[in-house]
Amino acid sequence: MLTSAPAWAASETDEATHDGKFVSVSENQLTMTNSEGKEHSHKLSSDAKVTCDGAACKVADLKAGMKIRVTTKGDDKKLATHIEALDKQSLFANTHEGKFVSFTNNKLTMTDSKGKEHSHSVAKDATMTCDGAACKADSLKSGMKIRVTTKKDDSSVATEVEAIEKNASFAAFRPSVKALSTERTGRTNTAVNTRDRDGVTKTPFDQGENKADIQVTADIRKRVVGTKMSSNAHNIKIITLDGKVTLRGPVTTDEEKQKIDEIATSVAGAKNVDNQLEVAKK
Repeated sequence: MLTSAPAWAASETDEATHDGKFVSVSENQLTMTNSEGKEHSHKLSSDAKVTCDGAACKVADLKAGMKIRVTTKGDDKKLATHIEALDKQSLFANTHEGKFVSFTNNKLTMTDSKGKEHSHSVAKDATMTCDGAACKADSLKSGMKIRVTTKKDDSSVATEVEAIEKNASFAAFRPSVKALSTERTGRTNTAVNTRDRDGVTKTPFDQGENKADIQVTADIRKRVVGTKMSSNAHNIKIITLDGKVTLRGPVTTDEEKQKIDEIATSVAGAKNVDNQLEVAKK
């Protein structure tokens, strides 16, 4: 069990990735579906890189239904700079899936699908999530399923670590979520994790699967991400079940908490929003 977390930087990364399936491309606009089957589009940058199963290819080589990962940079999440497509391969070139073993001296050790151990050094500005929420290295448990994304030019350096325990699969869209150190926040997630396991508190695992609930969550998420706020605010938990919305997670200010409440209320109605957002202590 890990006893401490690295003091990772809290600066923003300028890259985000979007996983899904290729639909079409027309007039420099690439259309894809996300994990829920909902279509959205990205404009291709003039120097966008395209690969198919790790080898350079052209947009014209993409086929409907192909699994793709679109990388965007900066504040414009619609401008695609890199498109990776999979046809025969199961994982993207710089992605490693397996189970967590240990974390020591900034070195993460994991096993691959064959049970073979290998390690990655973790970049200072790496992101870390547990079931889609920002977490720290000491939240990882031996045997947890993890997905490690490494630098495109150096597979030994991890830039993102995703762990899942309750969620059935990894997130299809991974915005930049910074793992703050225990030293910086002055507290751990022990109380929150205990509360999440009480069987009463809503977690992402409780998200309704009907089309209406999924749409409400998607609409709120889209408006929250489209509003200028901190990365904490952009990555709160939004759970909709039978039309009732629960908002959970840390935000930076009271203003952000109020703004997100207003967004959720405008989508779901005042009587259908339970705002459990917490303003992070400075």
